[in-house]
Amino acid sequence: MPGRGYTNTELTIGLIEELSIPEPNSGCWLWLGYANKKGYPRVGYGGKKHMVHRLAWELFNRKKIPDGMFACHRCDVPCCVNPQHIFVGTPPRTKPSHRLRLQKHG
Repeated sequence: MPGRGYTNTELTIGLIEELSIPEPNSGCWLWLGYANKKGYPRVGYGGKKHMVHRLAWELFNRKKIPDGMFACHRCDVPCCVNPQHIFVGTPPRTKPSHRLRLQKHG
């Protein structure tokens, strides 16, 4: 809508809804916008680039991911932006051996 100002939150929620499609079998929300070389979605606003899965988690949980922590995918699908598939973890928990343990034990 021309002339309408958006807050960063409105803009980000709008982008997530517009630029992702639900995958009915897995529950993933597959990002259709720009992704980096590793397949992780990115978006720019406010003069900065942001990882969309991090933004999705922060928006839906209404809090920031602490410094030094990572937004990790339970589904192991880099382009997924479903906040229910994202958890906050430390770098070692993002390794495949730790993913298997998380899948078994939640």
